[in-house]
Amino acid sequence: MAEAVPAGEKPAGEKKAEAGGSRLAKKALLAQVVAATGAKPKDVKPILEATLDAIAQALGRGESLVLPPLGRLTVRPQREGANARVMTVKVRRTADKAEHASQALAEADEAH
Repeated sequence: MAEAVPAGEKPAGEKKAEAGGSRLAKKALLAQVVAATGAKPKDVKPILEATLDAIAQALGRGESLVLPPLGRLTVRPQREGANARVMTVKVRRTADKAEHASQALAEADEAH
């Protein structure tokens, strides 16, 4: 079960990003999914990893993804870096769906 996080503190795995926002690490995402579903972490983890892998593979092939409520993800031209493929992903979200998703996650966090 995910622990409640005191107001003003970030959940485990969420760190300050370089661009000034926050970053959601896989561990924190797993905790949020567990909290939202009530499922056990050992059951959620392989599903989450398979989902992230499928998304990564599709983006790597340059495919657009339509994943409500996340939105539409479109890959911009890619380039090969020294140790990684560098890609820019454009995410288009409908405002009301984005707000609905944020509220659903907040409600799941408050419930546990």
